[in-house]
Amino acid sequence: MVALTTSLIFLTNVIAVINALPIPYSARNLEARGPKVGEPVPLLKTTNNEDTGDFKTDGGVVTATLGDKISGDNTGDVFNVDCGADADCQALGPMVLKVHTSSNSVGDERQHLAKIGELKAVDQGNGDSLTLMKGFPGKKLSETDAYLALTAQVTDKSQLNIPAITELVQGAKSFVETNGLDYIFSHGILHQDINDKNVLFTESGGALTGAQLIDWDTAIIVPPENVSTCSVP
Repeated sequence: MVALTTSLIFLTNVIAVINALPIPYSARNLEARGPKVGEPVPLLKTTNNEDTGDFKTDGGVVTATLGDKISGDNTGDVFNVDCGADADCQALGPMVLKVHTSSNSVGDERQHLAKIGELKAVDQGNGDSLTLMKGFPGKKLSETDAYLALTAQVTDKSQLNIPAITELVQGAKSFVETNGLDYIFSHGILHQDINDKNVLFTESGGALTGAQLIDWDTAIIVPPENVSTCSVP
């Protein structure tokens, strides 16, 4: 009995030591899906065909370290990344990493990102679906200083400055339409899912200065002959 107890204690200590060891991402058990914050993740850099939306993973390996979570939905979570000393990763510019929780839309989203030239790298096929894509500065409209200045201190809806809010929203809509139409005419792609979660706004001095569409999983590629008839919903 004493020998068995001693063996169990020894085994427990060994397991604790093993669990404390850093495990390379490529060797992580598939039951522990997704990289951890602070973990370096090797990815295959893509070469995009913006005419078709196809891409090849022939650009070599880049390594990005997972940062804080930015956002998430039913298709996956999006994180900041840090390239560290990886010069090839740094050369790709500002980026974010999406850790897909559903495989249903991964192929479509990557095709759409490749079509607009914003796909940067993908996982190495180790069981997780990871997509490195172009990152943009900005905030959701409801998080901008311009919006909060009009709504943050209001406790009663009757106190809202409706004309000012209307002007802000109309300005935001104009920026979204401009950005959406640019994607249609420049890349032949229609976003289809424009809402507060899928648009980032830049601002300066308390005023909006531009908009950027993100999250392209439900977009559709528009045939060239139909581009002139498209509009932003």
